Amino acid sequence: MTQHDTTHDRRMASLRIANDIRRTRARWKDAQRDLRRADGAQRAADMMTAMPDWAMTMPVRDIIGSVSFVGREKTRRMMVAARIGSSRSTLGSIGQDRRQLLIQALCALSAEAAKRDRCATGQRRQVIG
Repeated sequence: MTQHDTTHDRRMASLRIANDIRRTRARWKDAQRDLRRADGAQRAADMMTAMPDWAMTMPVRDIIGSVSFVGREKTRRMMVAARIGSSRSTLGSIGQDRRQLLIQALCALSAEAAKRDRCATGQRRQVIG
C-alpha cells in the first residue's frame, strides 16, 4: 500500500463521517419544521442538554433558528442575552454557563408557547375550589 492509498482512504473515511453528520443534522432540522413552537423549543433545549456528537459543530444560531416562529431577530436577542457574540459560535465552542442560559430561554419559550396554544384551543385548566 502506497502513501497515496493511505491518504486517499483517510480522506474518504473523513468525507463519509462528514456526510453522515450533515445528513443527521438535516433530518433533525426537517423534524423541527413539522413541530409546533412549544415542542420545537423543548426539543432544541433537550438536544443542547444531551450534546450529541453530530451537534457539536452545529452553529448555535441554526439550533435556535430551527424553532418555528423564531426568526433572525429573536435568535440574535437570545444569543446576546446568553452573551454569545459570534454568529459562528458552535454548540461545542460555548461554555456550560452560556449553554445553560440558552436552554433556560428555550424552555421559557416552550412554556409560553404551550400556554398560548392551550388558551387558543380552549383547553384551559380548571380551577378546583
